[in-house]
Amino acid sequence: MSDNKNFDKYFNFINFNNSNSFNEFNYKEFETLVISLINNKLKKENKSLVKYVQEEILFKDGKKSFREFDGVAPEGIEDLSGPTIIEFKRTFTKSSIDFLIGSFRFFPKYRSILMVFGSMLTKEDKTFFDNANLKLPNEFQIRIWDLEDIVRLVLDDKEKTVEIVENLNKEILNSTVEKAASISSWEEESDLLINEVNQAFKNDDVVFFLGAGVSKDAGLPSWDELLRSLNVSIIESKIPFKLSEKQKEEILSLLTELQSGTPLVTASYIRKALDSEFLEEIRKALYKGVKRITEQKQLEAIAKASRPLIGKLGIKAIITYNFDDLLEQHLERKNIDYKSIYREGDFEIPTKRPIYHVHGFVPSKSENYSQLEKGLLVFAEDGYHTLQNDPYSWSNLVQLKALRESTCVLVGLSGIDPNLRRLFSNFSQRFDGCKHYILLQRQLNKNQSSLTEEKFNTFSNLHHKLQEGVFKELGLKVLWYKDHTNLPSIISKISEL
Repeated sequence: MSDNKNFDKYFNFINFNNSNSFNEFNYKEFETLVISLINNKLKKENKSLVKYVQEEILFKDGKKSFREFDGVAPEGIEDLSGPTIIEFKRTFTKSSIDFLIGSFRFFPKYRSILMVFGSMLTKEDKTFFDNANLKLPNEFQIRIWDLEDIVRLVLDDKEKTVEIVENLNKEILNSTVEKAASISSWEEESDLLINEVNQAFKNDDVVFFLGAGVSKDAGLPSWDELLRSLNVSIIESKIPFKLSEKQKEEILSLLTELQSGTPLVTASYIRKALDSEFLEEIRKALYKGVKRITEQKQLEAIAKASRPLIGKLGIKAIITYNFDDLLEQHLERKNIDYKSIYREGDFEIPTKRPIYHVHGFVPSKSENYSQLEKGLLVFAEDGYHTLQNDPYSWSNLVQLKALRESTCVLVGLSGIDPNLRRLFSNFSQRFDGCKHYILLQRQLNKNQSSLTEEKFNTFSNLHHKLQEGVFKELGLKVLWYKDHTNLPSIISKISEL
């Protein structure tokens, strides 16, 4: 028998009067614990559990996608007749209704659903899922379990629970390996996700989040290149004698070495050194290498996706972390009305496409915009601190509103920005599930490896599935692509009618 002390070691933090949750587990660990406990219960009933089942969806327009369930009990569970869908959610949200109705509508072969929530549900919450409330036929069976039922499974078999907990990480890895091994084509998975996002677009539900990669494609400098260019400006404007190019490079190298902290610390140094010339030097550094507008393919595709549609919104809004106004230039070129929003007190105009510059705005021609100085420029530490310390700043509220009310599609973002991750993490903990998407380039290339194609693909699929797991914690599905040149085509497919 299991040592009770060993059991208490894991579960003395369950506190019904405080958090009502297993608060020492992250989402994936909690999900894996619950599914493993259910699997253990089914084994005792001589029934089986199939984990992480994917079912194909056929939309009205003939396009296909898929829905993944945490598990399926072919013979049912307890008094539920099979096959039964089993789905885990950390918290209760009314968006779970869409999942329930969608599951029965798309997959009539399933006769029942067990929804398991990792928190305590009120009586009102539970009655919310009555068949009559959801307008489902009586022959469909729905059961709701909450934290109390999970604890019941835990206490039914303490010894097995301890074994599961002690092997959680191994089980998570094994599940990831299994899913990676089942991939026949990551390109096919990406196409199915594109179709899924396209349905959200057709429902007027998409907001684009744009990052540095989009501006980089248009010829603007990367963050490191921008800092280097601004360091050159410091040397040229602050050193009171003429320098040769070799001397400039020598001082630039020395300056870079002296600034060898985090990029934000370097940015703070640069801002201080340039003082009143700071904004103008950023403007010059940003636009000096910009491509011709016809060569800015990603922005052109985004502008096209923002076009006015008969009876449709199309893209609801665009949230950009970039300082530049290149998107505005594309919209003007296509005669699309827009409103640039970059400071507290700016409001949307219903007839115009809103573009939110949540990290600041440095347009190529400042005279075209008013009160730019009142906007927050998130360039150095002070800007990031302002966002982190003020959850009710207009910038944070705009992003949270989009996360709560829309399907967000991240383009040109790596997902490593700390404030962005904090917002997505906070949102995902309160509104369960993955309804947002991040477009990312595949990180491994067969040409870089001497492995056989089979071994390389196995490793590559595993690596990318692990990455998907990391982003799932933030409520993001990863839509992979092979090369940045693929992005305009993906954006066009997302915005097809």
